[in-house]
Amino acid sequence: MTIREITASDYTAVEEMALSLHRETLAHRPDLFTPLEEFYSPELFREWTSGAVQDAIWLVAEEDGSAAGICLTRVNDRREMHAEREPCVDLLYVREPYRRRGIARELLEETQRRAKAMGLSTLILCVEGYNEGAMRLYEDFGMKPRKLYYEKNI
Repeated sequence: MTIREITASDYTAVEEMALSLHRETLAHRPDLFTPLEEFYSPELFREWTSGAVQDAIWLVAEEDGSAAGICLTRVNDRREMHAEREPCVDLLYVREPYRRRGIARELLEETQRRAKAMGLSTLILCVEGYNEGAMRLYEDFGMKPRKLYYEKNI
């Protein structure tokens, strides 16, 4: 397996995986999410992969020439509220046939390496409460809950 930076030519694979994750989330939380026709517009994707956005770590894992998984991370710069910039994993997804092979963990490890190289010291992400497998992965990776959201239907 190879992990590399995402390029503009990865648009179709990334878009398909982002939409797949959204559909999975929608299936669990139709009260919270709406169907999407498009996750990233081609224009936005080109902007993110052109180098114009400096504070991002966008990675794809390839196996046998196919995109197996992605990890899309942006660096939040909210120093008015936080002591430092924080890389936030916005989207981590591994295609079904490639799951349970350690690909998500390797994507997180590479993201962590690159974040450290940028002088960052914390990696954050959000996960839906139904996604117990992802939560186990994050805890096994050494992550701990920092903030919980509570909700109540009214």
